[in-house]
Amino acid sequence: MTDVNFIRAIEEMSITAWPSFRQILMDGWIVRFADGYTFRSNSVQPIYPGTAEVVEKIERCEEMYSSAGLPTAFKISPAAQPPELDSLLESRGYRVHTPTSVRVLDTLPEPGGGLGVECVSIDEWLDAFAGLVGLSKEKMQRHAWIVERIPVPICTALVKHEGRAVACGLGMLQGEYIGLFDICTAPSMRRMGLATRVIDGLFSWASLLGAQRAYLSVVEESIPAITLYKRLGFRHVYSYWYRIKD
Repeated sequence: MTDVNFIRAIEEMSITAWPSFRQILMDGWIVRFADGYTFRSNSVQPIYPGTAEVVEKIERCEEMYSSAGLPTAFKISPAAQPPELDSLLESRGYRVHTPTSVRVLDTLPEPGGGLGVECVSIDEWLDAFAGLVGLSKEKMQRHAWIVERIPVPICTALVKHEGRAVACGLGMLQGEYIGLFDICTAPSMRRMGLATRVIDGLFSWASLLGAQRAYLSVVEESIPAITLYKRLGFRHVYSYWYRIKD
């Protein structure tokens, strides 16, 4: 069984890597808001123990999200506090949403130079990412707000083909780790090794800055992505999911 302290450390890195517009620390729980853009930034992160009565804390969270016009969501991992929180939320009508695998690569490969991968400006990367995943203007603005405020060194990586962005990824340096986010490829260019090239470029960048390991999260239903990360050596460490009350 994976050590809960190790899981909590990865959860802390994940919270740091993806800022919210505002957040409240409430008796060990981190309550995050970002106008509804991604559950990662619009959920309760209950990773520290508290002393207050749990049901009262849940009700306070429900009031805050209701006031914000958002569904109440909790991110549940093996580090969730208290340990019975998941079953308690289930009994209150919270449903499971987006089971996700958190994976770790224990040793980065030797730098390969990231052939054909560019670390571009944030603005260029955001335009490319929005085009690759089909973000609306409103969602792109929110994504931009988050990426521009990441408080650790980042590499906004692109692969281009005939002058057009065809794959991208976001790497974040966090101590000895690089966190990988937003790895995506143009639909017409998939199964051509472009995601692997992006990741290799991010690894090369991070290695030069002292990183030794990597972590990422991938939705458990995304079989092609999981297959890729297994091939690259990422091992499953734990799963998380959201409990949502509509």
